[in-house]
Amino acid sequence: MVWPIRAQSLKSNRLQGTDSMKRRISAILLLFILLSATVVIAGCTRPGDSNPTATPTPTPDNTTIISPGALLFDMSKFHEFEYDIYASDGKTSVRVGKLKAEYEIVPYGNVSDARHMRETRIIGEGSGAVTTITDLYYRQSNNWILGGHATTITANGTTEKEIPEDDPAYWNADMATISSNVEFYDHGIDPVAVDMGFFPRAKKYTSTDSGITLWMDESVPIPVKIAGSGISDGTRITTTMELVRYS
Repeated sequence: MVWPIRAQSLKSNRLQGTDSMKRRISAILLLFILLSATVVIAGCTRPGDSNPTATPTPTPDNTTIISPGALLFDMSKFHEFEYDIYASDGKTSVRVGKLKAEYEIVPYGNVSDARHMRETRIIGEGSGAVTTITDLYYRQSNNWILGGHATTITANGTTEKEIPEDDPAYWNADMATISSNVEFYDHGIDPVAVDMGFFPRAKKYTSTDSGITLWMDESVPIPVKIAGSGISDGTRITTTMELVRYS
């Protein structure tokens, strides 16, 4: 059990990262960002598909709370959200980026009510920051991509890319609409402090297949925290996405 602490204290205790720490997290961060785009769940398929492939390994309590096919984001209760992204090697914790997603219903092509997602992802700081703005349009009935556009901004300039509907790289790009093909297990109340605030009644869930941990709270329609870890240059790096706000 995590003892209650104030979100302000959590922020003030974050350590400034060293250059070596930032170098170690670079590889695992890229992997985690790719995973987070699919709700950081192993075995995801294109929205609308229904062919689960992963076989979960139960935790000792053997209590399945979030089953395959479940959506972790209740899209009827928000139109935008924002997470800060942190990475830690167990000694040093640094903020390494942020992710913001905005949603609206607009006409696109011959579809009068396409769902438009604009995701702004910033990784790094200062001259080393990479900003990616992705606009995707979906058919609401099955969440299939109709098309879109991506803009990448670095210190060296801006690149543009048109996204066709058959580009598999973007099939799972909207983390809010991807359902899992694995099960998450309930580990009970685990109070958690994130950028948005302190959640004393948050519940902790883990997936033994993907190594991902989620913290959910009944008062919030999306995960308040998502965490995963991996090895980079011999060091285990834990990367977390912490909710800043939603509306």
